[in-house]
This record gives sequence, structure tokens and C-alpha cells, in this order.
Amino acid sequence: MDALLKRILRKALRAIGLTPKRSPPFLSRVRPFTFSSEAIVPKGSHLLRPVSRPAPSSLADIPEMSSKLGQLWQAAGKTHKWPHYFPIYEETLERFIGTPIRILEIGVSTGGSLRMWRSYLGDASLVVGIDINSDCAQHDDPENGINVRIGSQADPEFLRKVAKEFGPFDAIIDDGSHMASHIATSFKTLFENALKPGGVYLIEDTHALYWERFRDANYGLAEITGELIDLMHSHYWMVGGHAQFLLASAHQLKEVTVPAIAPMIRRIEVTDSVLTVHKAAGLTLLPANVHI
Repeated sequence: MDALLKRILRKALRAIGLTPKRSPPFLSRVRPFTFSSEAIVPKGSHLLRPVSRPAPSSLADIPEMSSKLGQLWQAAGKTHKWPHYFPIYEETLERFIGTPIRILEIGVSTGGSLRMWRSYLGDASLVVGIDINSDCAQHDDPENGINVRIGSQADPEFLRKVAKEFGPFDAIIDDGSHMASHIATSFKTLFENALKPGGVYLIEDTHALYWERFRDANYGLAEITGELIDLMHSHYWMVGGHAQFLLASAHQLKEVTVPAIAPMIRRIEVTDSVLTVHKAAGLTLLPANVHI
């Protein structure tokens, strides 16, 4: 291929966020950061290799197991959970302890997680779980504040029905199928109308989106997170520049039309395998560019 044509093609691909590769799939996303694969080791240090994460050999090697949630999880009976999530949950949900919180968890499995939430949040809490497996109905225990409904997280009508019965929720946890399209459907259906202002939406096991069998749509964690970030900043890219936010300027915009969900996104947190989206507690004003 002519060198000029190659440069033109490469430039065009980069303009849409892609870069050519010599091996399949021959195209990949442009990555803005590149780092050396080796750590910088100080002179005289006894460290000869980059620092890595040692694998625990027993429960005693996992510090999160001694946390309050870790202890409750072990007492909840047969279940499955990544312990490094516990500090994330405690930081996010601790403020709800002892309050009449309503929490929805997508994915019931053995019911252990539902019991853990009920014990952690207290007797005033209402815990709701949904699962596509009809066997999970056995964990329905409304007398003890645990409710289970059977249906698919990829079915918006079912989700809206659950939200109408039990919502709106203070917290929603997606620990369901981990399929890319299911995550998107659940979030689009629940965040705007089923989550209370000031509530929190957690998507668990986002590492699964790096595994091919969970990529049933043409997007993964980077794309889902990036879309939320773009929505959060949509009042900027919907207009021309900073002058339109300048306080008391003749060019200052009084309002901007953005997607309905955009002003609801207060904060986005990305931690190891958990994506946390905080919902704004009330009216979000346009930011002002202030010159003093």
C-alpha cells in the first residue's frame, strides 16, 4: 500500500478511536496512556522484579474477611463473593445502617448475599432480590424483610414491575448475569426511575466484561464507563465553549438540553471489578465559570 495512503488511513482510524494492528483483530482502541512493563527499582534495592499482588493461600491471608461484612458473609451460609468488594460496599452503604433502606440486588443464587445485607443494614431494611432461576424463590422470606421475585434483568417490563412493587430503592446492586447487554438494559431501566435521588447503583464483577463469553454486545467496561462519563459532561459537549458558562456574561446560557439521565449522575467511581454510580440528591445547576 502506498505510504501516503497508509498515513491517511491510519489518521482516519485514529480519528474514530482505533489503531491498526498486525495481528487479529487487526484493529484496537487507541490507548492514551502507555507505561513500561517494568517497575523502576531504586539503586541498591533488594527488589529485583516489579511488585506484584501475592495470591492468598487461605482465608486468613485475606484481610477483608475480618471486616464486618466479611464476618456477616461467612455467617450467611453457602454463597459466593469476592472479599475485596467488602470495603467498597462498607464505604458506600454504611450511611444506610439502621435506616429504612430499600435495596435491590440483581442475582440471588443461594440467597446468602440477601441475608448478609439484611444483617448488615438492620431490621428496618427491606431487601429485594431478583433472579431468572425459579429455584431462587425458596429464599423469599418477607417476614424477615427479604423478598425474591423471579424474572430476567434483561426484561425492562419485569424490572419496572419489581420497582413499582418495592421501590424506589436507595441502593441497587447488579450481581446478575454480567452480560454486557444485560448490564446496560438494567441500568437504563432502573437508574433513572427506580433509584431514589441520592441513591447509589453498583455494578459488580465488571472484570467479566474482559472475558469474551460475557461480551454479547459490542462494548465492554471501558465503553460503558466512558458513556456514563460522557453523559455526566454532556452540558459541555452540547455547547460551543467556556464563554457560555461565564458568570454574568451576555453569552452565559440559562439552560442546556441534555439527556434526562445526565444531570442525575453525581459521581462515578471505578474500583477493582466494581463500578459505582452515585445519583444526584436534587436539582443539578449548570456550572458557572467565575472570573474574579
